[in-house]
Amino acid sequence: MSSAKRSDVEGREDGPSTVDNREQACQASLPPVRVLYVIDTLEVGGAERSLLQLCEHVDRARVEIIVCSIYPGDALRDDFERLGIRVIQLNLPGKYRFLRAIGRLRHVIRRVRPDLVHTTLFRADQIGRIAARLVGVPVMSSFVNIPYDRARTECNPHVKLWKLRALQICDRLTARLATSFHAVSATVRKINCRDLHIPLESVAVVHRGRDTEKKIVGDPNALRQELGVARDAPLILNVGRLVDQKGQRYLIEAMPRVLQHYPDAVLLIAGDGVLRDELVSLANSQHVAEQVRFLGHRHDTDVLLKSANCFAFPSLYEGMPGSVVEAMVAECPIVATDIAVVRELITDRETGLLAGVKESLPLAEGIIRMLSDRELSASVARQARDRVCREFDIRRIALQMEELYWQQGAQTRNGGAVNKAVNHLAIQEK
Repeated sequence: MSSAKRSDVEGREDGPSTVDNREQACQASLPPVRVLYVIDTLEVGGAERSLLQLCEHVDRARVEIIVCSIYPGDALRDDFERLGIRVIQLNLPGKYRFLRAIGRLRHVIRRVRPDLVHTTLFRADQIGRIAARLVGVPVMSSFVNIPYDRARTECNPHVKLWKLRALQICDRLTARLATSFHAVSATVRKINCRDLHIPLESVAVVHRGRDTEKKIVGDPNALRQELGVARDAPLILNVGRLVDQKGQRYLIEAMPRVLQHYPDAVLLIAGDGVLRDELVSLANSQHVAEQVRFLGHRHDTDVLLKSANCFAFPSLYEGMPGSVVEAMVAECPIVATDIAVVRELITDRETGLLAGVKESLPLAEGIIRMLSDRELSASVARQARDRVCREFDIRRIALQMEELYWQQGAQTRNGGAVNKAVNHLAIQEK
């Protein structure tokens, strides 16, 4: 991040205290905190994309991030390396192989000599916590979802409860090895603290951010033409994996009602997953197959959002919905399910419209209202963008993560060098 941009972001906060100034002066005199970021794979997913954006905007004079993935999958490796980020891939076969993975990661930690190990996602959490503590390095784990909450088991009939409880016990036991925790939302913090028996005060909340200043490459009107959508047709967009959690079935069931009011409306669903065939069949049975298009994975969701008249988000549960943040950035009017984590982003009738969970009719009515009331849609979209720029810009999030890394990593380096230096300055000032 450039110094001008960083100064602008910092200027939005209240002025730093004298202690903050001392800490910043001491940090400037020390080498950057070295963080070994351990994650399951480098495939395209919410956690992986968020890590990529963090690496792009973190101040490398303060924090050096080295990325280590445990299992095969390297779709994003080139993107990390283009940023100059060192990537280590263990490429272990199989789904778990924890003992072998712990041994391999232990060697990596000894070789890299990080000040802090940061883990994200279940398998990386278990492996990283144990390996880091065996070497004697502090470890911070991120909570990015709510894997043990009832909402997950209620919406996914394929979850085996006995297996989920076994994983929860494992997670709860290894959580005791972590020296600190980070959560991507207040909702995720609250639920994971309950399910893993962790004190709330030990978990710092830093939301996922997005680049609010990124320039869109692509023409929304040309994209409509490419997709066969008329320039003036109401366009509804959903972005997400085709799985039970994302609730696309309720959105498809809402379409007959929407089409009564807007016969030329089109629903685009960008994403893929195990429910694709089932959702295609549902669209056929609802007689909306012509108006519902399944796009598969897309790399131009920013252009899609600019093309759309409404972003529909029918998820049943989430950790921190990055697609909602992206819709806010694009100033696309949002209709979303009324779940706790969405309420951290969307205030009903101020920054979007909220509808009941697993309810197609309220979802349809919200979409119809957003399409018909242009004054409302423009107002909520504008306020949503204002809020995301103010609170969720990636530059602000990167600053918050830098501070967290310094708190958890640098203060344990060299016997607490930062604290000692700050105390020394305080004594000199006296």
